[in-house]
Amino acid sequence: MAGCTSGSVKLLCVVFLTVLCALSVSSQRTCKEADMCCKAQNNTCYLFGPRMDGNYNESRCYCDANCLIMGDCCIDFHSHCEGKKFKI
Repeated sequence: MAGCTSGSVKLLCVVFLTVLCALSVSSQRTCKEADMCCKAQNNTCYLFGPRMDGNYNESRCYCDANCLIMGDCCIDFHSHCEGKKFKI
């Protein structure tokens, strides 16, 4: 390939692997998929998935009871977490 050096091939491989790793970090996008429901405010009880507030750009969504106040619940918080015993 003209103009293709081993350095550019290495860079392409690094970029590809970085994107691949980023995509595979968490495939769990809903409270149900992660089997996650947390009591009160829990800043570690989050995923990157669609939110109930209409934000579908895979930003941080929560599976804690406080998300109802903050408006940042994952899209399935009501169907998966309400009526269940919460993890502490």
